[in-house]
Amino acid sequence: ISSNTCVDDVTICQLATCQSLNSLDISNCDRVTDGGLEVLITQRPLRKLLASYLLDVRVRTIENLVAFCSLTLHTLHLDGGNLCDEDVAKIGQITSLRELEIQYCDEITDVGVIALSRLSHLSIIRLYRCFNLTSCSVSEIAMKCSYLNQLVLSDCSEIDDRGLLSVGRHCSYLEKLGLAQSYNHTVTDVGLSAVLLGCGRLTELILKGLKGVRT
Repeated sequence: ISSNTCVDDVTICQLATCQSLNSLDISNCDRVTDGGLEVLITQRPLRKLLASYLLDVRVRTIENLVAFCSLTLHTLHLDGGNLCDEDVAKIGQITSLRELEIQYCDEITDVGVIALSRLSHLSIIRLYRCFNLTSCSVSEIAMKCSYLNQLVLSDCSEIDDRGLLSVGRHCSYLEKLGLAQSYNHTVTDVGLSAVLLGCGRLTELILKGLKGVRT
């Protein structure tokens, strides 16, 4: 039901009566809020929740997911526009999580992302508009989430070769690496070479705006 302007909290509450419901895509349904999702989450142990581009889905939903879905939820997509480090750190308590995507991470820093490294079985992590992230959080994720299959980071202009060296050293299962970083001069051939040498399963590499990469 994604991108449906008619879907609101009443609709979500009605879905809570569906006994077999375990996956929900409400991306771009901008009339849905924490209130409607609370009714659903407290009654249905979700396995997948896609809620991108929903500014009114905030920390209350994360807290409910931790309380009621921490052993079942494997995929979570959120809009980070109203999330802070403390909110993101709570996602690190959803121990079953395998895939995490957060759009608009403008206010999220290394502090919040490092807390996600507790999710040692994460296989996919995609973070967009992470202007405040540095190689500290990338290195921590690489070291502690060594089963990563996909790592996509956009607008992370503060990341340098140290982060990619850690990825190359620890993420041997990585198949996709995306670095869409405008005006990044600190990632060079050194970091990229470490990834190419260390990630033998890499099949997809997306590079954009890496001014320090020459080869």
